[in-house]
Amino acid sequence: MDRSARWKRLLGLAAAGTLLPVAVFLAAPAMILTSPGQARYDAHQELVYEALARRVTRGCRTEQEKALSIVGAVHSHLIPPRAGTPGADYAPAILIRGYGYCDHQANVVVVLARHVGIRGRVLHLRGYDSQSHHSVCELYIGGKYRVLDPMTGYIFFTPSGEIATFDDLAHRPETLDSWQFDAVLSFDKRFDPRSYFRLYEPKYSPEIAEIDDGATWQTPIVERLMRLHYSLWGDRFLAWFQDEFFRRVFDGPEFALVRARYKQLAGRREAAVADLDQIIAHSNDPLARCDAMYFKARALWDMHRNWECIEELRRLLEEYPGTKWLTAVEFYLGDCYENLRSLPEAARWYSLIRADNTTPAPGRLLRLEKLLRWNRSS
Repeated sequence: MDRSARWKRLLGLAAAGTLLPVAVFLAAPAMILTSPGQARYDAHQELVYEALARRVTRGCRTEQEKALSIVGAVHSHLIPPRAGTPGADYAPAILIRGYGYCDHQANVVVVLARHVGIRGRVLHLRGYDSQSHHSVCELYIGGKYRVLDPMTGYIFFTPSGEIATFDDLAHRPETLDSWQFDAVLSFDKRFDPRSYFRLYEPKYSPEIAEIDDGATWQTPIVERLMRLHYSLWGDRFLAWFQDEFFRRVFDGPEFALVRARYKQLAGRREAAVADLDQIIAHSNDPLARCDAMYFKARALWDMHRNWECIEELRRLLEEYPGTKWLTAVEFYLGDCYENLRSLPEAARWYSLIRADNTTPAPGRLLRLEKLLRWNRSS
């Protein structure tokens, strides 16, 4: 049902003498905002999920296209943290921090997929060992649960073009195709593909994990309400509700980065950049400034403002050469130069990713292969 049809339905209800329920529905967001309990946190959280999931899957027609788009977004926007870095346990904190381990990234994929009507679950893989060494997610597409690995970016397809199931990976890996997996094999000759497929061996079944999205018992009600309002009013409602929520809950300088990140996740990139600029200009905390510079560059990258993104990233490297975002910075610099058709410079930055090899980056390796081939032929 499109927005005009929803308006006609509301007007029809009002004309039929049900004005009071309509008035309550329209006033519900303001009532939630002024409530002292958990409801306003749930409402804002679900609104951000909804806006993010819709934006990521815009233009996708099938469930498989939506799933691939969500995994691609998570793989390119969340990075594995450095060893020993504490990870957040639930989806909002993972998204705000911008990094997460394999189970965290799988959790985010499942949460976002739910908002476009696809159910899913997280699997702690064991296979050859009683202990889990990696986690992936399964999304229910075409009547089957299908495996996606957001942290490594590996997605395997059957000969018919469908995303592979756990059974396919466990018993028929030689029949599957994955350009991401092939990219890693082409560059890292030490990598043994059998080590990955051993995670799917039947000796020890995977453990199905609980999804931690920060939800409470009232979340389904609030989620439905926020989804309806967002469908009716769009981004204007999102901006109003979010700003009012911040004014009541996160209204202090110590929450500046959190506010900016939530705006960025909800698609309010210009507003996020303005907030991040304030942090960069006025914060005395070097970690906050470094994070603000990185997330500002990310917002500029999302808006395809390549030169501005390059300037911000180079500034970040000058001020914080040992940043925890180093590998991601190298990727975004390479991508910006590629978008600007400065391919030798792009190849240089992509090659640095391969050199430090701190994160699995199959998609980036395939880009590097293309660029190196271009350099050899030029």
